[in-house]
Amino acid sequence: MSIINALLTGGMLIGKVCQALSPGESRSVFVHEESSASFFGVVESGGVTFYRKNVDGKSTIYAANTSPTSYASIAVPNSTQGNDQGGVTYVIQPLEKIPFDEAENPLVSPETNITTGLVQGEGNLESVAGGGHNLFKLGFKGLTFGKYIYVGPFRLSCTTTQLTILSTSLLLSQMTYFYFNSDKGVSAISQNIIERDSDNNLSVEEDLKENSFDINFDSLGIDVKTDTIEGQITCQIDNSSLQELLAVSKVPSVPLDESEIAFFKSINKLA
Repeated sequence: MSIINALLTGGMLIGKVCQALSPGESRSVFVHEESSASFFGVVESGGVTFYRKNVDGKSTIYAANTSPTSYASIAVPNSTQGNDQGGVTYVIQPLEKIPFDEAENPLVSPETNITTGLVQGEGNLESVAGGGHNLFKLGFKGLTFGKYIYVGPFRLSCTTTQLTILSTSLLLSQMTYFYFNSDKGVSAISQNIIERDSDNNLSVEEDLKENSFDINFDSLGIDVKTDTIEGQITCQIDNSSLQELLAVSKVPSVPLDESEIAFFKSINKLA
């Protein structure tokens, strides 16, 4: 992951999260006396806070969104081993958390780049229900011309002029950001809005929703016919509702409990 991309999107190697929060590396930074919950280490990236919590001898790494208004998203790319599956996206509601199992999953390489960020600028429930800009991040690797890769509930493919994302339920209205890196060392980054190709809304195969975005890879210096691509993208869900946004997530987020609220107040993450 380039320095520019990390600054724009938030992101880091998953191994860095695991190492910083490992029992041998991290020290207890807070003990909640009422519940006896202990908190170890803090890693922050793109508005998402990772931490280890120990309760009754059980230790879990969580990712929390401490913003009271914005939604947060975490993208873990697919594995290029085996069937190219395993990538996930998490959507975390304001003041909620998810267990981040990927940090200690032996099947996830420590060299995996994860991308994080706040993605809902109008993040109160009323604006979301009224059609606010519901965005989520998607990470991938191993994309080549004419072949599909699977990332969680999505199937990606590309031609020399388009990137296509197939989904069973979601229409994506826009791509608001992309970062691509080829195995030949060519990188491309854009924060320009790319509208979905309106001619491609429903795939004839398996009743999948087809979301195609016009991207001229040749003009970016990437030869998709011979190069292998990895990257991250941010997409907006068409006519999105809260339920559609949250359906993207691998697991639903849950509210921070009293011990976590006290912990985040102790490190000045909450007022």
